Amino acid sequence: MRIPFVTTNLQYLAAFWAALTYLMSGMISGWVSPILPRLQEPGSWLPLTADEASWIVSSMTISCVLPIIGVPIIVDIVGRKVLFIASGLPVFASWLMVLFADSAAMLIASRLVAGLGIGASICLLPMYVGEVAEAKVRGMLGTVFQFAMSVGGLVSYCMGPYMSYSAVAIVSAAVPVVFMVGFLWMPESPYFLALRGRDKDAERALRRLRGAMTEEAIQEELGVIHKYVKEQRGVQHPGDRPTAVGRRGRGVRVGREGGRYIALSKLFQVISDATGIYAVFFLFMASAVVGLVFTFFFLPETRGRTFIEITRHFEGEEDEETK
Repeated sequence: MRIPFVTTNLQYLAAFWAALTYLMSGMISGWVSPILPRLQEPGSWLPLTADEASWIVSSMTISCVLPIIGVPIIVDIVGRKVLFIASGLPVFASWLMVLFADSAAMLIASRLVAGLGIGASICLLPMYVGEVAEAKVRGMLGTVFQFAMSVGGLVSYCMGPYMSYSAVAIVSAAVPVVFMVGFLWMPESPYFLALRGRDKDAERALRRLRGAMTEEAIQEELGVIHKYVKEQRGVQHPGDRPTAVGRRGRGVRVGREGGRYIALSKLFQVISDATGIYAVFFLFMASAVVGLVFTFFFLPETRGRTFIEITRHFEGEEDEETK
């Protein structure tokens, strides 16, 4: 039996299912808000100090940096789909560690393990959705990322006060299992398949994603994909470096940003203890204003642009044809 929405709009289902990785990230990040105060209460079965709690909060960002650097190096070899499914394993393992934790060190270790999966999804989700979505819906599907993360945090906030510690861990552990099993049926990125020389598979994946699109439109988009792949292989621009090298450089830059985030996460407790929590929120407000100004004046618009046009723009290769 054909299901119209699934068969004609698989790109939507693929994007939403992939966004479960950000839902998992939101649940992991949000878990600390309702649970850690309970563990810090007098008589807690797993007593925590303020310093231990701050390390539990910030430790995930330490390991998160590793896949952010490593994934861009291997993603064009292994593929988006395989890495996506693999990213759910450390998240699942981390919730099992939370379930059986009997010390602060065990909780810190669980967050370090979770960071491996979350860091991978940070790299993979924008890449995968950007490659499977049409230009006309890419912007809309891109908003799913933050929405999924916010929903994940909200779920943890709602479960924490009303469910037991163990129940929260069990429910949270079920999410990566659902994601990994369901993503087995999602198509691989046509860009990756074409990059690996699997042209027939790339065409089949594109047809699954586009569903009822006309044959002419399918062939036109395939032509765009093959043109992009040729450029990345250096056929049209022999002096260009392979895309994996460019992604490796971006991964290193993101790694540096991750180091700053680690420091900020740990310093939250230090600053709030020294000057009061109002100072922390004032700094957050100031950074939000700076981010708003930067976004409004300097961030380029990508609405309605193809994946190739967006990639060329950010790699500094935009020409008159793509402007």
